[in-house]
Amino acid sequence: MNFNSYRWCVASSCTNNSIKTPEKLFMKVPDDIEMRNVWLELANRDPKSLSTKSRLYLCEDHFDLEQDMANYMEYKIMGSVKHVKMKENTTPSRFSFHTEEKCIVSPSTSQTALTNTQSLDFVQGSILFNLLV
Repeated sequence: MNFNSYRWCVASSCTNNSIKTPEKLFMKVPDDIEMRNVWLELANRDPKSLSTKSRLYLCEDHFDLEQDMANYMEYKIMGSVKHVKMKENTTPSRFSFHTEEKCIVSPSTSQTALTNTQSLDFVQGSILFNLLV
Protein backbone atom coordinates (compact mmCIF):
# COMPACT_ATOMS: atom_id res chain seq x y z
CA MET A 1 0.00 0.00 0.00
CA ASN A 2 1.31 3.45 -0.91
CA PHE A 3 1.04 5.64 2.19
CA ASN A 4 1.93 8.77 0.21
CA SER A 5 -1.21 8.59 -1.95
CA TYR A 6 -3.54 11.56 -2.25
CA ARG A 7 -6.19 11.79 0.48
CA TRP A 8 -9.03 14.23 0.97
CA CYS A 9 -11.46 14.67 3.83
CA VAL A 10 -14.95 13.49 2.87
CA ALA A 11 -16.72 15.75 5.45
CA SER A 12 -18.95 18.08 3.47
CA SER A 13 -17.56 21.36 4.78
CA CYS A 14 -13.92 20.31 5.15
CA THR A 15 -11.28 21.28 2.60
CA ASN A 16 -8.33 19.40 4.09
CA ASN A 17 -6.34 17.15 1.79
CA SER A 18 -2.90 15.56 1.79
CA ILE A 19 -1.46 18.30 -0.45
CA LYS A 20 -2.87 21.40 1.27
CA THR A 21 -2.50 20.01 4.81
CA PRO A 22 0.15 17.26 4.64
CA GLU A 23 0.74 17.40 8.41
CA LYS A 24 -2.79 16.17 9.17
CA LEU A 25 -3.70 12.56 9.79
CA PHE A 26 -6.41 11.03 7.59
CA MET A 27 -8.48 8.16 8.99
CA LYS A 28 -9.89 5.64 6.54
CA VAL A 29 -13.68 5.38 6.63
CA PRO A 30 -14.47 1.81 7.79
CA ASP A 31 -15.23 -0.92 5.25
CA ASP A 32 -18.00 -2.33 7.47
CA ILE A 33 -21.16 -1.00 5.77
CA GLU A 34 -23.04 -0.21 8.98
CA MET A 35 -20.15 1.72 10.55
CA ARG A 36 -19.26 3.31 7.18
CA ASN A 37 -22.81 4.66 6.88
CA VAL A 38 -22.66 6.10 10.41
CA TRP A 39 -19.37 7.90 9.63
CA LEU A 40 -20.66 9.25 6.31
CA GLU A 41 -23.95 10.44 7.77
CA LEU A 42 -22.07 12.21 10.57
CA ALA A 43 -19.87 13.80 7.88
CA ASN A 44 -23.04 15.08 6.17
CA ARG A 45 -22.61 12.75 3.18
CA ASP A 46 -25.20 10.46 1.63
CA PRO A 47 -23.77 6.92 1.89
CA LYS A 48 -25.87 5.83 -1.10
CA SER A 49 -24.17 8.38 -3.35
CA LEU A 50 -20.70 6.95 -2.68
CA SER A 51 -19.45 3.58 -3.84
CA THR A 52 -18.83 1.08 -1.06
CA LYS A 53 -15.57 0.28 -2.86
CA SER A 54 -14.30 3.87 -2.67
CA ARG A 55 -11.48 4.51 -0.25
CA LEU A 56 -12.69 7.50 1.76
CA TYR A 57 -11.05 9.43 4.60
CA LEU A 58 -11.88 11.87 7.37
CA CYS A 59 -9.15 14.14 8.66
CA GLU A 60 -8.03 14.40 12.27
CA ASP A 61 -10.08 17.57 12.78
CA HIS A 62 -13.20 15.42 13.18
CA PHE A 63 -11.84 13.22 15.98
CA ASP A 64 -10.62 13.56 19.54
CA LEU A 65 -7.33 11.84 18.76
CA GLU A 66 -6.36 11.30 22.38
CA GLN A 67 -9.64 9.46 23.05
CA ASP A 68 -10.24 7.86 19.64
CA MET A 69 -6.82 6.73 18.44
CA ALA A 70 -5.52 3.38 19.76
CA ASN A 71 -1.88 4.23 19.04
CA TYR A 72 -2.08 7.88 20.13
CA MET A 73 0.81 7.63 22.63
CA GLU A 74 3.12 6.24 19.94
CA TYR A 75 2.05 9.10 17.64
CA LYS A 76 2.60 11.69 20.37
CA ILE A 77 6.01 10.33 21.42
CA MET A 78 7.38 9.44 17.98
CA GLY A 79 5.73 12.29 16.05
CA SER A 80 4.25 9.91 13.48
CA VAL A 81 2.87 6.41 13.01
CA LYS A 82 2.98 4.13 9.99
CA HIS A 83 -0.67 3.11 10.44
CA VAL A 84 -3.31 5.11 12.30
CA LYS A 85 -5.26 2.67 14.50
CA MET A 86 -8.64 3.85 15.71
CA LYS A 87 -10.27 2.30 18.76
CA GLU A 88 -13.11 -0.12 18.04
CA ASN A 89 -16.49 1.55 17.33
CA THR A 90 -14.95 5.03 17.25
CA THR A 91 -17.03 7.60 15.42
CA PRO A 92 -16.05 11.09 14.28
CA SER A 93 -17.45 13.73 16.61
CA ARG A 94 -16.26 17.17 15.52
CA PHE A 95 -18.05 18.96 12.71
CA SER A 96 -18.60 22.68 12.23
CA PHE A 97 -21.69 22.30 10.03
CA HIS A 98 -23.94 20.76 12.70
CA THR A 99 -26.38 23.29 14.06
CA GLU A 100 -27.32 23.41 17.72
CA GLU A 101 -30.74 21.81 17.10
CA LYS A 102 -29.44 19.06 14.82
CA CYS A 103 -26.04 18.40 16.35
CA ILE A 104 -25.65 14.66 16.67
CA VAL A 105 -22.33 14.63 18.51
CA SER A 106 -20.44 17.79 19.42
CA PRO A 107 -16.89 18.40 20.65
CA SER A 108 -18.25 19.21 24.09
CA THR A 109 -19.90 15.78 24.40
CA SER A 110 -17.96 13.83 26.97
CA GLN A 111 -17.35 10.47 25.34
CA THR A 112 -15.20 9.35 28.25
CA ALA A 113 -18.38 8.86 30.27
CA LEU A 114 -19.74 6.44 27.64
CA THR A 115 -18.44 3.07 26.60
CA ASN A 116 -17.78 2.54 22.89
CA THR A 117 -20.99 0.48 22.57
CA GLN A 118 -23.05 3.12 24.38
CA SER A 119 -21.49 5.80 22.19
CA LEU A 120 -22.34 3.89 19.00
CA ASP A 121 -25.91 3.27 20.23
CA PHE A 122 -26.24 6.99 21.01
CA VAL A 123 -24.99 8.03 17.58
CA GLN A 124 -27.18 5.54 15.72
CA GLY A 125 -30.23 6.57 17.78
CA SER A 126 -29.50 10.24 17.13
CA ILE A 127 -29.20 9.65 13.39
CA LEU A 128 -32.53 7.81 13.35
CA PHE A 129 -34.13 10.61 15.38
CA ASN A 130 -32.80 13.28 13.01
CA LEU A 131 -34.07 11.32 10.00
CA LEU A 132 -37.54 11.20 11.53
CA VAL A 133 -37.59 14.91 12.45
